[in-house]
Amino acid sequence: MTVTAAALEPGDTTTVLVVVANEGDAKGTYEETLSVGDELLETLTATVAAGKTAEFEVTYAAGTAGTYNLTLGETEVVGQLVVSEPPTPEPTPSPTSEATAVPMTEPTATQTTGTPVSSLEAVATTVDDDGPQAGGISGGSAPGFGVIAVIVALLLVSLIALRRTK
Repeated sequence: MTVTAAALEPGDTTTVLVVVANEGDAKGTYEETLSVGDELLETLTATVAAGKTAEFEVTYAAGTAGTYNLTLGETEVVGQLVVSEPPTPEPTPSPTSEATAVPMTEPTATQTTGTPVSSLEAVATTVDDDGPQAGGISGGSAPGFGVIAVIVALLLVSLIALRRTK
C-alpha cells in the first residue's frame, strides 16, 4: 500500500493506493474494507487471475486534526495518517500603522561664559565663502567695509587727530 501524503492539514486530500496480489494457482475474489480511523473509505472488491495483481486508488479528504490508522478489514493496520492544524500565520503590520507621538520639550538657552542668558535671543548669522559671520556682516555680499579697511580707517583718523593736537 502507498499513501501520497501521510502528513496533512484539514481540507487536504491524499490518495491511498492498495495493490492486491494473487499468488495462488487459480483466480480468486478479493473483498476487503479500507478505513481511516473509524471512517469507512471504501469496500475494495476485485477478481484477480492467478499470479496477477489488482490496484485500488482511494482518495481521502482530511478532516479534524489527529492521528488516524489506515486499516484493511477490521484489524490489519497498514499505515497512519497524521492530520495537523495549520500553523497560525504571523500577523503582518498594516500599511497604515499609527505613529507614536514623542513629546517635545521647551527649548532652553545656555551660555558657557559671561552672564547667564535669561531668554532666547535670535542672532543673525550669514554664511559666505569665508564661513559663518555673526551680526549680519558678510564678507562681500552686503555693502560695507571689511575688517582691514576699518582698521586702516581708524589708524588714519587717529594719526590725523594726533597731528592736530600737536
